[in-house]
Amino acid sequence: MEKKIMNVRAAAGEICSGDTLWVGGSDGAAGIFLEALAARAGELENVTVLVVTGREPCPALETLKRAPGLRALSFFSEAVASCCTGMGRAELMAAPAEKMLSIVCRSFGVDTVVIPVTLPDGSGRCSVGQGAAFAAPAVCALPGVHKRVCLIDPKLIPASGRLEAATVPFERFELIASGDPEAVPSGRPAAGVIKSFAELTAAETQQSQ
Repeated sequence: MEKKIMNVRAAAGEICSGDTLWVGGSDGAAGIFLEALAARAGELENVTVLVVTGREPCPALETLKRAPGLRALSFFSEAVASCCTGMGRAELMAAPAEKMLSIVCRSFGVDTVVIPVTLPDGSGRCSVGQGAAFAAPAVCALPGVHKRVCLIDPKLIPASGRLEAATVPFERFELIASGDPEAVPSGRPAAGVIKSFAELTAAETQQSQ
């Protein structure tokens, strides 16, 4: 698969009117992406953004909520709550996490996934970090998602737990973006791991030739 490679602000330029996004974070590279998206509010129409927010305030989300043409919601509070009336709060909240994510994303018609990740490891998998662990891989695999964007964030803390549940294969992403061209994963890299965004882009360019 040929991939597009760009910086995180340019990635916001790939969003089109009518898109429905699930963004797996609200700070770091994800925060920069959301700010860049809000700056395009005047040229976008009917764009819905579901944002996985942490415990800290998210200025970018508040900016998006005020932007014309954009509908922004916190995924685990506002988006989930809006689905409770149709299904029943108790039933939805009692559902396994993956099923709940699927129900909410299908309800909103999510077609674009934007996920902060670490650089791929030696096996070609990217960690989604602690904040989006177990949620991002499930959403990325949903039917109906046709645009997958990875935001390579050098400050992202890799998620712990089962590898398949906390990581996404790098090959799943159509668009690669980074706000830091020299992103280096934390910890001691395994043999064969890509150590920088520059090395990653060079490898992708060579493969596409």
